[in-house]
Amino acid sequence: MRIHILTSFALAVAGAAALHAAQSASSSTSQPQPPPPQQPQQQEQRPPTFRTEANYVRVDAYPTRNGVPVQDLTADDFEVFEDGKPQAVQQFEHVIVSPAGPQSLRAEPNTIGEMKQMIANPRNRVFVLFLDVQHVSIDGAWHAREPLIRLIDRMLGPDDLVSEISGPGANVTR
Repeated sequence: MRIHILTSFALAVAGAAALHAAQSASSSTSQPQPPPPQQPQQQEQRPPTFRTEANYVRVDAYPTRNGVPVQDLTADDFEVFEDGKPQAVQQFEHVIVSPAGPQSLRAEPNTIGEMKQMIANPRNRVFVLFLDVQHVSIDGAWHAREPLIRLIDRMLGPDDLVSEISGPGANVTR
């Protein structure tokens, strides 16, 4: 990085010296030149516009009755509205989430191929735990350890996938 900066600085100094020498030579050997004609002002350029549309909208639902999941629903049991207008349910899939169980039932992939196979299944839930090293101290991460373990033990089923990522902070606006 330092070499790049010094090289750029040397090129800038050499370029400025060459420009100054060229201006000095032209001013000593020729008559003063009139200023260049004014260019018509360019119209302000607008940023490009990209038009998009959604052809597929996925809506997940977790219907319960008295705290118990309702298992026997069909597409006809759901109404979906957009801007107050009913929308047709074109595809319906009943996904059963395996309940949390002992850690011995969870499978950790041993190869990249196994990992790709597990993540390719759209029915597997994916959880990502992100520890922002700029905003989470080592002490804070240590204290978050036990609650995270309890959460994982209580929530994760044998088909769920989890990953932990640590990295520098980012300004997330979405």
